Amino acid sequence: MSNLEQRLLFINKIRTFFAQNRFIAVDSPPIVDNPGMEPHIHPFSVGEKYLHTSPEFRMKEALAKTNLSAIYSLGYCFRKEPVSPIHRSQFLMLEWYRTNTSLFNLIDDIKKLCTFLKGSEIELKIISMQEIFKEFLKIDILDFLTIEKINTLFKSSFKDLLPTDQSKLAWDDYFFLLFLNHIEPKLKKYPYLVITDFPAPLCALAEISEIDKRVAKRFEFYIEGIEIANAFYELRDPLEQGFRFKKYEEQKMRDYKYSLPWPNRFLENLEHLPKSVGIALGVERLFGQLVNGKEIFWD
Repeated sequence: MSNLEQRLLFINKIRTFFAQNRFIAVDSPPIVDNPGMEPHIHPFSVGEKYLHTSPEFRMKEALAKTNLSAIYSLGYCFRKEPVSPIHRSQFLMLEWYRTNTSLFNLIDDIKKLCTFLKGSEIELKIISMQEIFKEFLKIDILDFLTIEKINTLFKSSFKDLLPTDQSKLAWDDYFFLLFLNHIEPKLKKYPYLVITDFPAPLCALAEISEIDKRVAKRFEFYIEGIEIANAFYELRDPLEQGFRFKKYEEQKMRDYKYSLPWPNRFLENLEHLPKSVGIALGVERLFGQLVNGKEIFWD
């Protein structure tokens, strides 16, 4: 069987899984007014509009305007990314949402989906970001949640990672310098890994934990050190989300010298979003890890 045939059958098996589990497929228009506000994700423009970088905004609109409780989307997204074995400017995104449940239901979905696609049961290791930092770096990342504290940590222990100009570094820049250089390369020891409880500065579109305000209710899923999926307990407060978006807008302008239209439509819909959890998964990356695909993208 050719790699292309394996890929096409793999994608159809994904659709079968979600149909069998009573998810409703959502078609998200790819040309949008606002493609997403994350500062380090860059969209392609189409006239005065953009190709979406994720179907998230429209999927949350579907939840806000219907009584659907389990939805998914499987389609192409578009980002200006450097080309690599696991990056392309157009790629298949699988995104799904459940209402009135917890992130543990999404973790269960991941386990069942991978087991269905692989044909044999997988075992997931679940560990918090705090624990993973303690394991590999012997530090408690939750003790360094301000720019001042994490900068001091770098100057005392990680000077070699600091760029010459540190004036533009945000907290997440410091975090990912540590994570990508000292932690992610070591995650291969865990075949299937979920990292939970991200530090609060990485909250993005996730709620802050009621139990520990230092962490956000989000997780990421890895297979042998490759990030496959990113999940949130979705924030529903438009004022708080607007405040975060304003910070992202300022960071994008500072670092990349451009801004995007304000996401009025999304913030208006957010007021009506039910309690939800959602996850975005890179289909080609999953294919490459589960099927050992040599050519995971079909450009």
